[in-house]
Amino acid sequence: MYKNAICVVCLAGVLLLTGCTTKTRKHMRLADLALAAASKASLAGDWATALASLRSMTTEVETAINSRTTRKAANGEKLDLLPLLAVLKAGPIAQLEKSIEARDSKALAAGFKGLQAQCTSCHTVLGNTTIKLTPL
Repeated sequence: MYKNAICVVCLAGVLLLTGCTTKTRKHMRLADLALAAASKASLAGDWATALASLRSMTTEVETAINSRTTRKAANGEKLDLLPLLAVLKAGPIAQLEKSIEARDSKALAAGFKGLQAQCTSCHTVLGNTTIKLTPL
């Protein structure tokens, strides 16, 4: 089941990324797809796939940020993204990972919404107010 889910995410990623112009966009899109796969797997009770997909999402976000750690913020100033990544990993990602490991269905819904809210917040700071996330 795990291999099939990862194959589907990878195939979807390849198909959806044909129009992407940067490595960052590619990795962020793959992160979005992995988060959607984690949500779908957790709803189906496939906890191993949910956890693997969440970890894949984390890796894609790390890769995107590490490719260029300083970006221009919406206010024109340079912004170091590494502290934002640290907050993301220690906060919403860690909480969601714990919810998946505990198989806590009640905490999962709030965890997924909280993580997406954090994604939107970071992108807004960078001036990207039109972030498109896969509905969970």
